[in-house]
Amino acid sequence: MRHYEFEFIVPPEAIDQLGHVNNLEYIRWVQDAATRHSEAVGLGWDEYRAMGTAFVVRRTAVEYLREVGVGEALRVATWIESTTRVTATRATEIRNAKGEVVVTAQTVWVYVTLATMRPTRMSPRIVDAFGGHPVGATTAPHALAEP
Repeated sequence: MRHYEFEFIVPPEAIDQLGHVNNLEYIRWVQDAATRHSEAVGLGWDEYRAMGTAFVVRRTAVEYLREVGVGEALRVATWIESTTRVTATRATEIRNAKGEVVVTAQTVWVYVTLATMRPTRMSPRIVDAFGGHPVGATTAPHALAEP
């Protein structure tokens, strides 16, 4: 599975004092996208725990492009841009109902052993579940291109 998408309606509790989505909510949705994507490829928390490994965030960069208010429909898409033996760089894009990009994010995840929290090499099962090692894939999949 190269990329993963889901849609939702912005709830009232996501809105801050300025009347738009609080920036922390976007980070939550970026992490939620990663979790959902992993579960969709058969790697939920139970599977990671059984393997004694997991991904942890090393760095997140977020660019806020447009304001979003309560009740707006959003579509979140995420995919793995690149990997090393122990890291996966994940891109996430959030669009409004008009198809406009409202947020982009890039998150570097490190694959660690749960017992030590030290980096460890990703197994072929992990690499294969997310579609292999992307080569030069730094843009959104064609299915996410603007109409």
